Amino acid sequence: MLPTFDPRDTEAGSRILEDITSNAGHIQEQVLEEILTKNASTDYLKGFLSGYSDKELFKNKVPVVDYEDIKIYIDRIALDGEPSQILTNDSITELLISSGTSGGKQKWIPKTAEEGERRAFFSCLLATVLNRYLHGLNDGKALFFVLISPDIHTPGGLVLRTTTASEIKNRKDRYPQVILCEDTNQSLYSQLLCGLVQRDAIASIGTFFASGLLRIIKFFEEHWQEMSSNIRTGQMSDWITDPKCKRAVSLILSKQMPDLADSIDLVCQEKSWEGIIKKIWPRTKYVQAIITGSMAQYIPALEFYTGRLPIVSTVYVSSEACFGINLKPLCSPYDVSYTFIPNMAYYEFIPIGNHQDPNCTNSKDARLKDHIVDLANVKIGQHYELLVTTCTGKIYRLLT
Repeated sequence: MLPTFDPRDTEAGSRILEDITSNAGHIQEQVLEEILTKNASTDYLKGFLSGYSDKELFKNKVPVVDYEDIKIYIDRIALDGEPSQILTNDSITELLISSGTSGGKQKWIPKTAEEGERRAFFSCLLATVLNRYLHGLNDGKALFFVLISPDIHTPGGLVLRTTTASEIKNRKDRYPQVILCEDTNQSLYSQLLCGLVQRDAIASIGTFFASGLLRIIKFFEEHWQEMSSNIRTGQMSDWITDPKCKRAVSLILSKQMPDLADSIDLVCQEKSWEGIIKKIWPRTKYVQAIITGSMAQYIPALEFYTGRLPIVSTVYVSSEACFGINLKPLCSPYDVSYTFIPNMAYYEFIPIGNHQDPNCTNSKDARLKDHIVDLANVKIGQHYELLVTTCTGKIYRLLT
């Protein structure tokens, strides 16, 4: 059972965060025990554990895999309609399509209903950290850009969505209607227009990935004159036809605002767009986007466009699970690190660079036998590859 708390209560959230990270080894043992007890009878684990839920047997017998190794099992569920019990004794409710930002290739990751509760707990922990370090967040509005695409249905009857779309479509009541628009151009135009009309109320700007924020800036560069005209006349462009977008914008763009349009023109007509985000939204305290891994290449461009506002890279997450939180959100974008949250998944680590067995043809098996360490036993200064086993089963010892 995950603890519950009000994310606005930073003291309570901080105590929970301190407790679970200080007892990471014990919590990780509990997580693995729960996974094996629940899923030892699944087709996948039974082939290695013969129905037992012994932790040492798991570590000795269950192989380290990459996505291609388990894709055949996922395909049996997604394409052939076979039952979830191939991989997990929880019901698979949908499939998450990964962004491909980490491995360069998109993956289909099964999702179960229980994961919503776990991700909600993770979000509360994150809110605690942000409220501790980023003061005054409740004094203005957050302009966080979200784009979703239409659902895809697999031959096996499951819905295929991005992680973002899954969160939004399963909790529609929490999100503005404009975000539910599946036409990305209309949605982005409408979100930007709403943000411009409310420019003096915006306290933070963000989206999920650094590359996405640069795409938004490029889109704004191409459409700011049209948006300014909309604000000047109080009328939205005719090509915005989606009812959700029209309804959302009409609540905000309800009259002619020539002075606001003039101020936007003045900023956007400058020869250089250096610091454009701070100039357009002058009350902005920080910019939020993931800037680690493959996203690090975009840091210089973001620093240029943001006017060197703090760039907050909050979390380490994937379609498989939520992994870690940046406990120092105001650090330099080049110094971001994440603290693993031990009740989000079962983690194992393979040291990089000193564990290859030249006499073994299967390097993953060699690493499995001799080099894997648990979360509580990682060493400072050592680099690792991450293995993840998800709390509801379905993914076991996957290289991420």
